[in-house]
Amino acid sequence: GTFHSICARILRRHGEGVGLSRNFAIYDADDQKSLMRKVLKDLDIDPRLFSPTAALGKIDGAKNLGLGRDRLHEMRYGEPVEGWTRRAWAMYEDRLRAADAADFNDLLTLTVALLRKAVPPPAPAPTERPATRTIKLHTDRTPDQARIPGTSEVNPVIGLRRRFLHVVVDEYQDTNPVQAELVDLLCGDQAELCVVGDDDQAIYGWRGADVGQILSFPDKHRGCELIRLEQNYRSTTLILDCANAVIRGGMRRHDKQLWSDLGPGDPVEVHGFGDERDEARWAAMLARSAIDEGESPSEIAVFYRTHAQSRPLEEAMRLCGIRYRMLGGIRFYDRREIKDLVAYLRLLTNPDSDLDCLRIINVPARRIGAKTIERLSSWALANECSLYTACGPDSQHGGAAGLGKSTCRTVQSFWQLIEELRKDSEGLAHDQVAALVLGRTEYIESIREEQDGDVRVENLGEFVGALEQFSSEQPEASLAEYLEQISLATSGDDESQTDAAITLMTIHSAKGLEFDRVILTGMEEGVFPHMRALDSDDPQAIEEERRLAYVAVTRARRKLTLSYVERRFLWGGTQVRPPSRFLQA
Repeated sequence: GTFHSICARILRRHGEGVGLSRNFAIYDADDQKSLMRKVLKDLDIDPRLFSPTAALGKIDGAKNLGLGRDRLHEMRYGEPVEGWTRRAWAMYEDRLRAADAADFNDLLTLTVALLRKAVPPPAPAPTERPATRTIKLHTDRTPDQARIPGTSEVNPVIGLRRRFLHVVVDEYQDTNPVQAELVDLLCGDQAELCVVGDDDQAIYGWRGADVGQILSFPDKHRGCELIRLEQNYRSTTLILDCANAVIRGGMRRHDKQLWSDLGPGDPVEVHGFGDERDEARWAAMLARSAIDEGESPSEIAVFYRTHAQSRPLEEAMRLCGIRYRMLGGIRFYDRREIKDLVAYLRLLTNPDSDLDCLRIINVPARRIGAKTIERLSSWALANECSLYTACGPDSQHGGAAGLGKSTCRTVQSFWQLIEELRKDSEGLAHDQVAALVLGRTEYIESIREEQDGDVRVENLGEFVGALEQFSSEQPEASLAEYLEQISLATSGDDESQTDAAITLMTIHSAKGLEFDRVILTGMEEGVFPHMRALDSDDPQAIEEERRLAYVAVTRARRKLTLSYVERRFLWGGTQVRPPSRFLQA
């Protein structure tokens, strides 16, 4: 079973040792957010500054490393975030226990806490002439019960630690410190432990995995046998040569040299382009040519480092008539943050669009709730006007809609914001209008603290860059025309489930998959390796990027093509970057 399922079974049987009944509830992600939302409200912490998602992310980050609230400072969150996290964590945990509930991370941490109680205390230092004494671990016929050495107390968990003779862990490179300790505790002193993993494929450090667990395994478990599985049955020799060259530059790893008896195969190709549009057109034409020559679309994959890079690729595939599916992601224009920004821009160009007004009237949160929106909508319908008009000061909506004075002021503040944006955006380039909206609404600040906030901000940057490109190519076209193009481009049938489609995905989503042909795009410094890794003080950040490149290369069976661009459009500007260091391996 998974770590979580095994821990859940243990806690169902022995959870009273950590304050849980046999019938305790397990809170899923929605339950956790709902509880944290109430916690932040009761603590009077503004969710616009510290969202439930952000709070849970900070807590989970500490839990994954086995840190409690008393060691939260080691996460270096800084103030005021550390203070908010500590207070929210305390109340969140109290309410979980009061509800006889645990979240997913609790399943691990509470099981570890339970098993720690079953570890015998260290033997006392010998006296000058100690009396001879033999202590045995007595067990009765129930394997889950045992007496604690040297006492008459029965601890059922000791039996649990003694019942496993063989423990096998797969994907050990993806374990975090809590999971590694759990394995050691379950093994006790007598079980044989076998772990399987590849440190060169450790790519989940951002969610708490610690490659150090597999790297230090031989030191922690003296006398263990290290078996290297170096023959590769998937890829050709030239592809493996590329993979070996990329990973060989790693700082610390278990040395391995992949080889194959499938023959050399086709050479690995590298192509450079002027910008991401040229790169995307080339990738689409390459896929089109391969399909026309008889290659199965399902055996063709296009990889990219970040979700934001998918936009030009999606557009190029549509122009070439290539069906594609997004694996492990959402199509660019279907992403929440893009739909929010598009709704703002549409409302600026068409204030009568009730659908767009409904989407963003409370985004970011303005304390305009569902009941207020319902009353405004009813008033607008009765008076044959738009929802946006109903928000304005001339509508006399307050009394008629039954809104209080405070709510009226809040609603009119939203109307005033849009009016100011409409006025101030006159004469601006399209990308400048988008940047103005994001700045005035503080939208970026509202999403940055979310668990995937950085990804969403990157997507917004890509969208603003696309607006700049559109403006430069079609200077006479209006913003409304661009928004119309988006609607037309995304209004087709959803082809994501068809087998006759190529696959677009991030490299993280590609882990464990393989394709006959792989096209790896965006091989530039600042893209791959990612800028966050380049800016990090932790050398392991670049090392994880290197391992990610290794994973990408080893997904290809027969054909591998890599590409980079000289410049990319982002946030309305052009960024020039050199080719990735991984191309120089």
